[in-house]
Amino acid sequence: MTTYERIAIISSAGLLLIGIEADVVCHAGHWFARSGALVTVVAILFAALDLKDRLSSVPAWVETQLLRSRDAIRQMGKTGGLDDATCETFVDKVVSEVRKDVQCELRKASGRALLVELILFIVGTIVWGFGDLATDLFIASKSLCG
Repeated sequence: MTTYERIAIISSAGLLLIGIEADVVCHAGHWFARSGALVTVVAILFAALDLKDRLSSVPAWVETQLLRSRDAIRQMGKTGGLDDATCETFVDKVVSEVRKDVQCELRKASGRALLVELILFIVGTIVWGFGDLATDLFIASKSLCG
């Protein structure tokens, strides 16, 4: 999970908790709904970061690093007692595995960023639209019991 994802999730949870607390303390149903609006703003800001676009630059950076590291990888193979042909095969295999792993992790990271974005939009919008009803019911049930 990226730092941006953590910040978005933690700040959204904090905003919702503050909205609930404000409703309980003030005996009003509108603060929780307003916190939903703020969560939707967090979702918009998170979407504006465009993490998918930022992640798209990673493969080019990895390729550059692999090109720079080929000699070091080749040297490791020679140190391990491999002949030149076997060493070249070893280098190609390492480079291929790194490329494959990077692509796999990028797909996971892109999917996770999209999921966080969607969840924040959905939760924020639902709380924004219906949060006052939920807290009004909660406050009404507390007044009936107490």
